[in-house]
Amino acid sequence: MDRLLTHGRSGALVCFVFETDTHAGGSCKLLLKLDNFPDGPLDESEFQRQRTALREAPQPFAGRHLTELAPDGHDLVRVGDGRWIVFQRIAGLAPQDIELRGGIDELDILTKALAAARAGGSVDATGRGLDAPVVCDPETFADVCAQVAGAVLRDWATRGRVARMDAATYLDRHLRGRLQAGKPLHTLSGRLHGATMRLPGHREALPNPFVVLAPDQPGGQRTISAVLGRCHGDLHTGNILVPVNNLKAPTAFRLVDLAKYQSEGPLARDPAGLMLYIVVRTLHDIDPDRRGALIEFIVDPDSGRGTLLPGWLQKLVRAIRDTGERFAHETGMLREWREQWLLSLVACALILLSRGTTPDAAKLWLLQLAGRAAGGFLGPTFTAAEHAGTTVTAGMVADLVERKTPQPGRTWVAAFCPYLPFMEARTQQRPEHRPELDRLLEAARTGTNRTDEFVEFVRVLGGPADNLRSPEDAEALNDVVYSCPMQLPCDRVAKPAGPQAGDPRCELRPGVMRREFW
Repeated sequence: MDRLLTHGRSGALVCFVFETDTHAGGSCKLLLKLDNFPDGPLDESEFQRQRTALREAPQPFAGRHLTELAPDGHDLVRVGDGRWIVFQRIAGLAPQDIELRGGIDELDILTKALAAARAGGSVDATGRGLDAPVVCDPETFADVCAQVAGAVLRDWATRGRVARMDAATYLDRHLRGRLQAGKPLHTLSGRLHGATMRLPGHREALPNPFVVLAPDQPGGQRTISAVLGRCHGDLHTGNILVPVNNLKAPTAFRLVDLAKYQSEGPLARDPAGLMLYIVVRTLHDIDPDRRGALIEFIVDPDSGRGTLLPGWLQKLVRAIRDTGERFAHETGMLREWREQWLLSLVACALILLSRGTTPDAAKLWLLQLAGRAAGGFLGPTFTAAEHAGTTVTAGMVADLVERKTPQPGRTWVAAFCPYLPFMEARTQQRPEHRPELDRLLEAARTGTNRTDEFVEFVRVLGGPADNLRSPEDAEALNDVVYSCPMQLPCDRVAKPAGPQAGDPRCELRPGVMRREFW
């Protein structure tokens, strides 16, 4: 492996690797993605969608901004445990990309630039080398995001095709089966009864988007002129590669992960999804009393509520929205765009809400945004006070996603690792227990489940063992986290503890834990 880009909470691994052709005797650098293969036939997979996207994209855009699949025969590899490896190639860089003097070695995920923007301009992170800092001021980050959103609309979609459809159908083009039985949004919709919902800390009720925009309701049956065309379908900072050590606008960029590419998708989805993804990652930085103002500003940038927000976030929200409106204005469809933009905000908020990687604290905010955007779409035709509804609690959105069941042999190691120094010290004082510690060490390294033995051993040594069956809580959505560096990784996730505390350490494989961006 040459360089890891991301290995985060979704379980997907993305990195640059060297491939050597033993027959031809040459090597090249490829982009590798290891992920669960999506359910469904091969022709609906990311593998096939990537081929479709490359075939349909205008060549200037494809050549500069999309990744190619590796040659037939080694572009898709079955791992054997339900996961697949997709190999992609970044073609020769265009002469215009002069900021990429180091070639593809300059490229990394835009999430790392977001971390720098949130930190005020710079973070230590991977780039050209492990010690190369990511430098990006907040204003530049907002400009780059607007540039990417504009290129996706202007240079990839080029001109949208208008299709008349009802609002419920338009939403379904975003949600694509997420309301089916057993899915998180289906679970949530079953908990929200009536046409309105009242969220904690808010006196005014909001429209319940699951009801008021349903196919059998007037709001859902309302006809719109949807602007459709080529769209990425999952545009966020982890799917955008940029030169993070030399970032300026305009910049060279590459888009990866085309698993949700659509030839005839809602064009407002990409810019709306990108904007909300970034906002959710920065929500922790916003005073809770001002998060309502952020919703108002997203739904209506002319509301005047933007003055309560950080300047760069104002710029980001307005710049991405204006990019879409300029695209629509050029084809005379500004009114139609503004109408469906609100529906895309509803859909993208619900998609983020349904993901297991979204912190519970952000889910109520996203539900509030979806309700407010739904109200903006319905306009004065809907009065919340005239309808019954549900009083929403935090618990209604907290357990929507079934947490991924960890491998039994690795869960206990997340607690065993930080306890190891304590156990080493105690067994030096009580050497008769050393053989048992050695057996636990061997089990931890090989993935054997020894949970009960570990808990009992800590008790025998006189240590607290009440909370040793679960790994550390990783609920907060951080840009930077530390994870297990072992070949058989455990579920331990550590958060940065500040410059005085130093980087968290792995005691099983002595050294610092793996630094990642989630």
